Amino acid sequence: MPREIIQEIEINQVPQYIFDALLNPSAITTWWQAKTAIVIKKNDGIYAVSWGTDIDDPDYVTVSIIRNLVSQKGFSLEYSSYEAKTGKLPFEAKMYVHFTIIPTSKTTSKLEVKQTGFPDDPIADDYFKGCNTGWNLVLGTIKKYCEGLNNSL
Repeated sequence: MPREIIQEIEINQVPQYIFDALLNPSAITTWWQAKTAIVIKKNDGIYAVSWGTDIDDPDYVTVSIIRNLVSQKGFSLEYSSYEAKTGKLPFEAKMYVHFTIIPTSKTTSKLEVKQTGFPDDPIADDYFKGCNTGWNLVLGTIKKYCEGLNNSL
């Protein structure tokens, strides 16, 4: 049975702002501390992100297909490729990340991230733990970005 990660955070911002921050490459490179981001903002569009100090030789690259894109509400990413200098993942899996934005007042929203498809096999344990820790950190930087606290990133 595949495992999943579900995490959420309250953000003092309206849904449209959070939605835009999740899809705009300039925002993604800030809150995800990525080197590059390319996004084609439509259903079946591309969401590609790279990390590392050298733009010509990135440490990590993920490429996903955008699914279920609904303005101000969220979208899903269907992983199509994950590359790392350290090699490919030691397992095969169909993974997704679902971003859901729920207004909680006129000026605040809840952002939920749900990553699914982790194999329930010890070979995936380290990657699963890393993603769980990573999402916790990334939700904090998304919150800081959306609340205008970029100087503390």
